[in-house]
Amino acid sequence: PPPPPPPPPSLPPSPSQPDDFDSYDLLLRHRAKAEGVSLDLVVEKNAAEEKLGVARHLMKRRIWDGKNEERVRAVVEAAEALEGLQRRAEAMYVLEHQRFMMDPEDPDSPPSFHPAFSLALAKLLFKDDRGNDALLEAGKVIGSLTEEGNDDARKRAADAYYLCGWIAIHMDDHTAAYKYWAD
Repeated sequence: PPPPPPPPPSLPPSPSQPDDFDSYDLLLRHRAKAEGVSLDLVVEKNAAEEKLGVARHLMKRRIWDGKNEERVRAVVEAAEALEGLQRRAEAMYVLEHQRFMMDPEDPDSPPSFHPAFSLALAKLLFKDDRGNDALLEAGKVIGSLTEEGNDDARKRAADAYYLCGWIAIHMDDHTAAYKYWAD
C-alpha cells in the first residue's frame, strides 16, 4: 500500500480567534452579538446566572451540614447574583424572608436574627435610594455587635458603620457621617 499522506500544515490562529477558544467562548460571543451588548456584560451576566443556580440548588436541597454559615452564604450569594442580574427587588425579597433563621439542629426552636442578611439588605436598600430603611437595617447589624463579640460580628458592624456614613453623606448630613466613621 502507498504511504499515508503527510498531515496538513497547521494554520496559525487568526488574530480574531486565539488558539484557546472553545465552544463556550463562541457561545458567549454569539449571545453578545445577538443581544447587542458587550462580551464583558454577557460574561458577567452568565457568571451571575451560574452563581444564582448554585445558590438556589443549595437552598432547595438544604445542604447545610448543621452549619448556619453555609446557609447564610448561600442566601447572601443568591441575593448578590440577583442584584447582578438587575433583579434587586427579588434580592431584597430573598433577604427579607431569610433574615430570621431556624436552627437546623432543632427545627422546633424559635427563629433567630442573623445580621449578615440585614447588612446585605441594607446595602441593597441604599442602592435603591431608600436611605432611611437602609439605616434601620444597618442599625440592627450594629446592635447585634453587643450580642455577638466575635470577629465576624465586629467586621459586619464595621461595614454597617461605614455604610451608615455613606447613607448620611447622601442625605446631606456630613456631621452624622463623620460621627459614624469615627465610631
